[in-house]
Amino acid sequence: MYVRHLFILLLTLVSTTAFKPLASNISADEAPYFVKTKNTKLSSFSTSKIDIASEAVFFNTYNVGAKLLEVNIDVYMDDTKLGTVTEVQDVKIPKKSTFDIPLNLSIKPGPTALKLVTGSAKILFGKKVNVRYTGYIKIRALGMVPLKINMDETEAYDWDDLFPKEEK
Repeated sequence: MYVRHLFILLLTLVSTTAFKPLASNISADEAPYFVKTKNTKLSSFSTSKIDIASEAVFFNTYNVGAKLLEVNIDVYMDDTKLGTVTEVQDVKIPKKSTFDIPLNLSIKPGPTALKLVTGSAKILFGKKVNVRYTGYIKIRALGMVPLKINMDETEAYDWDDLFPKEEK
C-alpha cells in the first residue's frame, strides 16, 4: 500500500512538472481576440450569385501557434442576414501575432439578394451600408487545447470601400 501511494505521489509530481511549461504558454487571462475586418469587397456580381470577400483579423496572445478548427460567422447588411461563413481554410496562427481568416460569402438570387441590391442602391447615392459580422471561430493550441473566439463587428461601407480603385 505504501509503495502504491508513493508511486501516485511521484506520478503526480512528474506530470505537473512536465506540463507546467505547456500550461504557462496558455493562460485564460490573455485569450486571443478579434481585432477588425479588412479588405471587404464585392468580388463578383452576377444574376446567379453575389460573392462578398473580407478578412477577419485576430490576435493570438499565446506563446504557441495554433490551428484553425471551425468558422461560424453570420453576415448581416442593415439588419438582414445575408448568410453564414463556415468555410475553414488552412490558416497558420503564429504565436504572439495577428492572423487573418478569409471570410467568403456567396449569396444566391432571392429575397436576400434583393435586399443586397437595395443596399447597393444606397451606396450608389453616396450613402453607407452597415455590414455586421457576428459569430465565432475555434482554434486549437498545442494540438489539444480548443478555444472559442467570439466576434461581433459592424462596419459602415460606401462605394470606395466595396469597389476599390485599381492601383497602377
